[in-house]
Amino acid sequence: MGTVFFAGIYGVGKSTVIEKISNMTGVRAYSAGDLISEKNGELYGANKAVSNKDYNQRILIQRVAELLESNEKILLAGHFCIINKLREIEELPRYVFDEISLEKIILLEAPVETIITHLNVRDDKCYPQELIQSMLATEREAAQNVSERLGIPLIKCEMQYSEADETFLIDQI
Repeated sequence: MGTVFFAGIYGVGKSTVIEKISNMTGVRAYSAGDLISEKNGELYGANKAVSNKDYNQRILIQRVAELLESNEKILLAGHFCIINKLREIEELPRYVFDEISLEKIILLEAPVETIITHLNVRDDKCYPQELIQSMLATEREAAQNVSERLGIPLIKCEMQYSEADETFLIDQI
């Protein structure tokens, strides 16, 4: 039993790609943000502001444990870092990744300009290029650290936004 964690920054396409993979494989897919929202009632949408990240991560740990009781494997879209209310990059607590039964990490990445465009279209927000670049680097470093610490595979996928993504990723899960 385990969690295949699809990591990546806002706007890279995590939820979209895991939904497609879920439809193709039958492995259930979830968004960490949606699982948290179901319990705490916060809606993140374009705002992305988190009021209590530690409380939210405890909710996530609990929900993943519940899901793994009835599913051998799940796909989970989430982050290693977030942008806080001060528009600073903040890593999520490492204990979370110890407790959600990770079996592998799939890190989705894309060029900064692509992510900025996605965020602008999806959320009608414009993020500074430096912030997105820094967030990509922080997410990548955190994914590597968690992978090494837990001794689990880290698979990197540069998103093409085509069927090639799903084909490659299905082989990875």
